[in-house]
Amino acid sequence: MSKLQKILVRARRQVFSEMVGNNPSIFQGEGYDFIELREYMPGDDIRHIDWNITAKLQKPFI
Repeated sequence: MSKLQKILVRARRQVFSEMVGNNPSIFQGEGYDFIELREYMPGDDIRHIDWNITAKLQKPFI
């Protein structure tokens, strides 16, 4: 194996090992834990409603 091939193999390993798990998310916004979810109460900001959970449980959750 030539010196150039060794360098290329090493570079590929570093690139692919860094790509796994270190990609920035395409989704922007507030994160939350499931423990933070609670049922919607009048007066809560409707922009915080979690529509996926609301659809599953048939009650609005934020």
